[in-house]
Amino acid sequence: MIVCGFVARLYPTSDQAARLNQWSGSLRLLWNRRLDAEKAAYAARGKFICKKPLQPIAVGMKRQPGLEWLADLPAHAVLDTSARMDGAPRRMVKQRQAGRDCGFSKRTKKLVIEAGVYCVGQASDISAGEVTLPKLGRVTLRGGTLPQGRLLASRVWRDGARWMLSAPLNARDPQRWNQPR
Repeated sequence: MIVCGFVARLYPTSDQAARLNQWSGSLRLLWNRRLDAEKAAYAARGKFICKKPLQPIAVGMKRQPGLEWLADLPAHAVLDTSARMDGAPRRMVKQRQAGRDCGFSKRTKKLVIEAGVYCVGQASDISAGEVTLPKLGRVTLRGGTLPQGRLLASRVWRDGARWMLSAPLNARDPQRWNQPR
């Protein structure tokens, strides 16, 4: 399987940009709440919460009173945040076993190293000059040449004041990508 990447700048409308900002803040809140729960579980039992029970808890937060606005997030973005939260303590343990001094992940802050919004390939579509994202619709984009292939996933992330899209694609013509440049 040959995977090639595509990166482009998004030009969302003001409504779409506001929604992306809201999603970014929602995922930050979700990360910080899950991090607090991980720290509490580790302090109480000496064990981390595994990914399998972590994902339903994160999805269930959408139904909690006062957090209904989390339901606006794409479902896979919530699951991706849970998967990243599962990997963070595991990396910490590996670092400690390797003899490095490290601790828990830090709480995320606004506009500082945001992970972005993850969308699966089945829910997204990239065509010339546009991308269709779940719960957002069509967004104008500009970037390099779009490779031929099947979209595997996409991640929308902020780079300063700009919104960017990165996406891995399965190449249809493997010979094209193996040629020397």
